[in-house]
Amino acid sequence: MNLLIDAFEHTDEVSSVVVEPGATVFELTHHLLRHGYMLEYTLEMEEVTLGGLAMATDMTTHSHTCGLLNETVLAYEVDLTDSLVVQVTKAAYPDFFHALSWSHGTLGLLVSLELRIVPPRPSARVEYFPFTNQRDFIEYYNRAVQSERSNQEKEEEEKEKSFFLETIVFRKEEAVVMKGYLSDGNEEGVNVNTIGRYYKPWFFKHVESILCTNHNSSSTSKAARVELIPIYDYIMRND
Repeated sequence: MNLLIDAFEHTDEVSSVVVEPGATVFELTHHLLRHGYMLEYTLEMEEVTLGGLAMATDMTTHSHTCGLLNETVLAYEVDLTDSLVVQVTKAAYPDFFHALSWSHGTLGLLVSLELRIVPPRPSARVEYFPFTNQRDFIEYYNRAVQSERSNQEKEEEEKEKSFFLETIVFRKEEAVVMKGYLSDGNEEGVNVNTIGRYYKPWFFKHVESILCTNHNSSSTSKAARVELIPIYDYIMRND
């Protein structure tokens, strides 16, 4: 299994990549960004394997737009106990297809995956909303999720739909809600923060500093801070 670590190919026609299960998020993300793509679903941890994510269950901060990883899988190639290799798709084997993502590898040996990919943007524009009241940040986050879900069916609002949405809770009453938008990076007056550099603080500490700076100025109508973060730095912000 340790040898099944390669990306076979990416296909422009169907916007997908075929990858072996031992390939990590770090390896595949770097490969795809060089070719002008990123995974539709990307977990914010470099050393996690794609096979492990696909055969278990998982969530990321843009699951409100793309779902879980298994919802971006187009096909599984599985070696069964009788050495029969099966190409498992939703159309050909619907029950098996849906069962694999919860099986933790108990239904067969995963040989490869075909995953959906999307064109990236150079940066993420991140808006930070600090809160010092538990009820307020829970209500705001719930409204944000519901708003994003309703916007998915409105094509004209696509530009205003956040691609990333997350909350970091620091204490019982204190949290920061963050909305991230894919950006070309050409936004005048917006600071660029290269958070992936070795001397930068951990992302959660950076977010906590925004909470402390704006402790008495919570607002749901205007972000306390807006900044541009290089897309790879932002995807891997917690690693």
